[in-house]
Amino acid sequence: MQSQKTMVQFIPISVPEPITPEKARGVTPGRFVLDALAADGLDLRDRDVVVVSSKIVSLFEGRTILLDTVTASVKSRVLGFIFRKDARKFELLSREGRAAAIIPLGGILRSKRARQMLVSLARDEAEVKTALKLGSRFEYLTYKHATYLPEAGIDIMNSPAGYVSLLPEDPSASARSIGTAIEAETGKHVAVIVTDTIAPLGRTGTVDVAIGFSGIVPFEQKLFERDLFGDLRPGSRNLVIDSIAGAAGAIMGQTTEKTPIAVARGMPFASDSHAGGRFAMSDVGYPRRVFGLAAVGVVACTLLYWLLDLVPGRGRRRSP
Repeated sequence: MQSQKTMVQFIPISVPEPITPEKARGVTPGRFVLDALAADGLDLRDRDVVVVSSKIVSLFEGRTILLDTVTASVKSRVLGFIFRKDARKFELLSREGRAAAIIPLGGILRSKRARQMLVSLARDEAEVKTALKLGSRFEYLTYKHATYLPEAGIDIMNSPAGYVSLLPEDPSASARSIGTAIEAETGKHVAVIVTDTIAPLGRTGTVDVAIGFSGIVPFEQKLFERDLFGDLRPGSRNLVIDSIAGAAGAIMGQTTEKTPIAVARGMPFASDSHAGGRFAMSDVGYPRRVFGLAAVGVVACTLLYWLLDLVPGRGRRRSP
């Protein structure tokens, strides 16, 4: 018997104009989402998934900072000088989290092949060259909210001149507050996902991932189940929240779209109606204590493989 197919929709919710910190003052993220949905004329349904950009959550939680109000410490000034970065931004970076890695982005992009690739992908070659001159020479990579975030999630994109946006302090708490506001006003039980943009290792683009959630079990766990050919799988985890975040990010955009919200409708997921949620972002990522041991193991095994791979000799394939 065939299972009934369900249509999945992703509905963009746009705003008429950019939102400034002054306009956001005194308004909660939940109130903004409700007003944006009402202005768009969309009535929410039970089991909708409301996807909200972390940028908009930060705006309405007062996490957009005027850079001139930041006083850099001596340490931040020294680090800023060494790594060619505004000392005030380095001060914010150090407050937001310890660097997992420093990437020499300027050196990588100075290579001929990298520049050719960027020019081929861009609409305007002159703008690419200008961006490369203005861009940071070193990128600060931080592990937060179960993912690696460039510049600790600090963002100057789509911020008024002189401002930077920090990530919400607790994106899952922000998601819960939005979900609670929606339920209180509409009576609808929805899931909420707060997203941010990352650059996956090995890829030349970006994708949106979840950094906070509420009302939804973040993964689909299939441990020790049989596959199509009857083989027993040791286990797999489909990161449902990231799948939804990535699809929503494709319609929300990152530049001039003015679409900070998307509603996923018809998406199959397991609800988490437990007060405060049974799961947290820490359940999605690897335990912190594993990283050091894993890094040493990966380097050791890789070096061993490279060494053994230098030994000449190749096996032959036997005919069946």
